[in-house]
Amino acid sequence: MKKFTLLLIGLLVNISFAQLSFDRSRVIFDAGKKSSQSVVVTNSSADAPYLAQTWIENDSGEKIISPLAALPILQRINPKQEKQIKINFMGSESELASDRETMFFMNVLGVPPKGDESKNQISIVIQSKMKLFYRPKGLPTYVNNGWIEEVVVKKLGSSITLENPTAYYSVIYALTDSRNRTVEKEINLKPFSNEVVNIQVGNKFTMMFIDDYGASVKMNYTCNGNTCTGVRVESR
Repeated sequence: MKKFTLLLIGLLVNISFAQLSFDRSRVIFDAGKKSSQSVVVTNSSADAPYLAQTWIENDSGEKIISPLAALPILQRINPKQEKQIKINFMGSESELASDRETMFFMNVLGVPPKGDESKNQISIVIQSKMKLFYRPKGLPTYVNNGWIEEVVVKKLGSSITLENPTAYYSVIYALTDSRNRTVEKEINLKPFSNEVVNIQVGNKFTMMFIDDYGASVKMNYTCNGNTCTGVRVESR
């Protein structure tokens, strides 16, 4: 049996990534407070302009132009410059559920300048995607994202059942298993829904949620039989 070794010597490649950053990690479109929302996008590059292409998708990944639209669709952002992406309500409130949140996704494609092939430069296009929650008027109000504490958790053998009795999305990004290991698992628990998660947990475990501001909310659960009681520990 022969062994072959491939050596790449003297090839230096400069890779340019789109250097666009945002002033938030999620967008809450509260129809009861504003008719539009703005997201600030910053080009952190010291010398290169970028093009930012923006669009909105529904929770099935389909591009939409109504009832929400992100404008401008395409804009140039110069080095160290800030620009705004404005999310406008363009349709009718009857197009969306009035008794619960609806989740969308705002996408931004950052297109860097074309790399110089003679200098072995490669430009890589980066797509950023953030959750966009449309919150209709008249939903029950909570203090400090209190709907997170309303999630009902039950143990069922090698799985847990999550029940969301509220009109708000609860987003979980991690939990601990029966060996006290942290498992990164994103769960978008829809309003008024149930979801079974195939993970075995102990009688005490933790789930990490994300609040409206992108901060972590830690919930510790203690189980007695199949029923688990949660206590909010901290928000950071």
